[in-house]
Amino acid sequence: LSTREALVLQCVLVAIQQFVQLGPHLTAIGQLGCAEILLRILIDYEASFRVLAAELLVPLLSERTFLKDVVLHDGAGALLSAVNTEDSALQLPLLRALERMAAHPESAAEIRQVGGINVLLALLGSSRVSHAAASATLASAICAVLTELALDDEAALQIRKANGVYVLARLLMQDTT
Repeated sequence: LSTREALVLQCVLVAIQQFVQLGPHLTAIGQLGCAEILLRILIDYEASFRVLAAELLVPLLSERTFLKDVVLHDGAGALLSAVNTEDSALQLPLLRALERMAAHPESAAEIRQVGGINVLLALLGSSRVSHAAASATLASAICAVLTELALDDEAALQIRKANGVYVLARLLMQDTT
């Protein structure tokens, strides 16, 4: 993963994606300590590599060791900064990764502390979500992350204070008209 050769990196990301489909391989790869490299790919590389890295993060985040490594390397901040993009092919796996992180209390607290609720609500209220072709899928993914976060009382209060109920109601009313 640390190669600078584009073709090699792309092949490695695809190969690892195939390996993690099997449970024992998922555990082994999750324990390799590759979280920092995948997060760096999300931030520094071009879109096609970022999509592959985001898609790889989703299954790896079910591995406890990998999740702790992602939290240790400020993964919540990296995912939240990368999710604010025009590319819906990148947004969806990033949102699924955030949902996986939000399912665990320690990483959910990290998402909340770095301002993730405000980022998600701003994304949900943006015109991209309300007018995009894949808007229902994107809105559903954002709502899934917010739902996981709202299981924590502090996060639920922050959603209410950030006018999240209004944003959700506006989105629902927009769908019925």
